[in-house]
Amino acid sequence: MSLVAVEQAYKDDKKSITQALQNIFTPFGGINNFLFPDAVVLINLHSATAVFLAESLKEALAEKGIENITLSTNLTNNTFTKVKVPEPLVVEEIEVYEKAAKADVIFNVASMAGLNRNAFALSIYNLTALLSNAAKDKFTATHSARALVDLYQTLTPQFNIVDNLIVEANTCNEPSFIIASTDAVALDSLSALYAGADTRDAEYLVLAHQYGFGVGNLNEITLTGNYEGIFAWE
Repeated sequence: MSLVAVEQAYKDDKKSITQALQNIFTPFGGINNFLFPDAVVLINLHSATAVFLAESLKEALAEKGIENITLSTNLTNNTFTKVKVPEPLVVEEIEVYEKAAKADVIFNVASMAGLNRNAFALSIYNLTALLSNAAKDKFTATHSARALVDLYQTLTPQFNIVDNLIVEANTCNEPSFIIASTDAVALDSLSALYAGADTRDAEYLVLAHQYGFGVGNLNEITLTGNYEGIFAWE
């Protein structure tokens, strides 16, 4: 079983986001459970991530005494290094930002606003931002679903968040929330469900589940938090 937490908040309300962040970490033992003194932390942000969500996460880490925090958006001039894939499906090694390879903890923050042809691959596809351009080109030349699984098993973020925040004044009655898990496969499976997709059509989720890198079966995912009216397959 994998645990996924859901909390409602609003894109333009930092107080609600800060509280929601605290709430989603609680079922996983709190944010301290992912940290240790002098930990090197990377926050991998999608470009559409809500500004207040990024700020609140960074502030929560700083409050715990974490000083070595790098945002992926600041990695443009960083060097790359090659990392061996533990159990390769299609890629033997992957070239990623050196800061990503050396990070002790990766907080992976994706955004529903980034939904496109990769709609199934929210949090795991978000990791492709940490690849070198050469590695990105290689991804397009290989079996992308298997390459995504290789990337995930190589970097494996300690915590994954998907941002589906909207402004409080939105009149469409669309749910505004963040959803998070230590298991990005489970998280993306629920994100696909929310997007109205069939997870069985997402080959990388099927493969990741099959090879034991996460849970893709919705019946093996436990929800916690404020998810009423958002997820109701149970």
